[in-house]
Amino acid sequence: MNDTATLGPISEMLQQPFYQKPSGENLIFPDSGNSMVMIRRSRNAAFQSLVFRKAQTAKDLENCFRLRYRNAGLQSLIDPHKYVNRGAQEKFSDGAHHYLAHDTRVVGSAKLVTGQQFPMDKIFPDLAESRPEGSAELSRLIVNAACKRDPEIIATFLGMIYNDSIRQGIRRWYIAGHSSTLKYLLSLHIPLSVAGEKKRYMGSNCRPVYIDLKKLPAFFAAYPAVEKLLCRIH
Repeated sequence: MNDTATLGPISEMLQQPFYQKPSGENLIFPDSGNSMVMIRRSRNAAFQSLVFRKAQTAKDLENCFRLRYRNAGLQSLIDPHKYVNRGAQEKFSDGAHHYLAHDTRVVGSAKLVTGQQFPMDKIFPDLAESRPEGSAELSRLIVNAACKRDPEIIATFLGMIYNDSIRQGIRRWYIAGHSSTLKYLLSLHIPLSVAGEKKRYMGSNCRPVYIDLKKLPAFFAAYPAVEKLLCRIH
């Protein structure tokens, strides 16, 4: 299966127009090869500035892990974590790349797993046999609730991860998403394709989907500041 129609009623959301952010409200620019900075021009913005970057140090990783196990004011965008124990050990392996968004504190994190095996393979074993080369599992995408309400923040965060993925030769993201996750991603017009049937995964019914990164530029086009930055980088 590889079409969004099998997502059911939420596929109708794909017919809605792209969300358009008023131009000139935020300034977004590269800070280094693995980071972006957003300066908010609105006095009413929840955050006046945000940094989006790849985790590089043990402290960065600890901040990512700490965010994942806090509940107050957070929204899990990809896979449920309320069933995960804080004591569960996560290790920084060669096949895992972690990302964070922060102002004076960390407000968002994400994890990208590369290699031959993904965590979701335990629940969706058939995917391991059909995945093309250049695939990765995108998970642990968690942000502050205020960030979730501003699609340009999500677009910038995904843009930074997209840049790093392209540099690594990754061309497809796999996601184990529950219904609220898929509805949210589709509401932003992120192109999803179904990869299998629903199964119980980490306490919720999840459906495996994937994002072809070749289709993401159409999503970024709705956010001119992000698109301009990606064009400059590539």
